Amino acid sequence: MQGYVLKETIEPCADEEIGSSADVKYVAVLSTEEWKREKTRFHMNIELDPTARDIHSTKAEVNIGALTGTFRLPDRDALTKKDHRFAYALGSRGLVFIDDTGTAARMIEAIAQTKRYNDPSLERFLYDFLEQIISRDLPIMEKYETDLDRIEDAVLIDGEDEDMIRVNEILSDVRELRQHY
Repeated sequence: MQGYVLKETIEPCADEEIGSSADVKYVAVLSTEEWKREKTRFHMNIELDPTARDIHSTKAEVNIGALTGTFRLPDRDALTKKDHRFAYALGSRGLVFIDDTGTAARMIEAIAQTKRYNDPSLERFLYDFLEQIISRDLPIMEKYETDLDRIEDAVLIDGEDEDMIRVNEILSDVRELRQHY
């Protein structure tokens, strides 16, 4: 388990500093096996147990005492090749990621490097986490637009159609991004 407390910055902490008895806002990353063993310590009142296995989409499920769900994030460097999948459980005191890939921990570390908090809260952390997910999407979409404009000009002005392979690549990538969003 990797644990973090939300203070002025996101700080790594010992396992015993987080959970239902802790008096801090926290974020934790557990493997599927760790979640199975440790989930009762978080007292999140969950009817739909999140799992990092068999994830098909990014979604949220409302439970009595928590929000649970999954993330299916396309790899922006290889959109049609692989994606990153993990689950989460969000309660009033903490956010737990169930992740066997290391993706959530890497994203938390990236946030910890750049963000500071006047009033640390799970809501603000979640906003920063979502921002981290989409941080590279605008440049990707701008590159697609530039490529498509260039191809359109080549077709309309020069009558060339040899860039159709690139058009098909862009279509595949956009389909992957659409599935995510």
